[in-house]
Amino acid sequence: MSNDIILDAECPRCGLVELERDQVWLVIATEPALSHYAFACPGCQTLVRDHADESIVEVLAPLLAVETLDVPAEALEARTGPTLTTDDLIDFCLALDTLDTVQPATAAQPATAA
Repeated sequence: MSNDIILDAECPRCGLVELERDQVWLVIATEPALSHYAFACPGCQTLVRDHADESIVEVLAPLLAVETLDVPAEALEARTGPTLTTDDLIDFCLALDTLDTVQPATAAQPATAA
């Protein structure tokens, strides 16, 4: 790819910045709401990420490096129940530790001849 194409993008800290196309990448997700383009601002090095709707994907895909993101269905499932807390994780780790204890096998004693 040639770097002769200059793109204008907005950094929240620096404002409008000019980028060569090898400084921007496009992520196309199987779930369109998760598609985005990103770049590291040349001024402040902040990683800037912005949503890429279908029209933006159409324009940028032929120009930029493209990464595809397969979002598993589990990631999109509605979550119910209480939020997992730090205490829940500690309790879970402690419970796992008790499972790590190896119980000695009780070997059958050989019969002694009389």
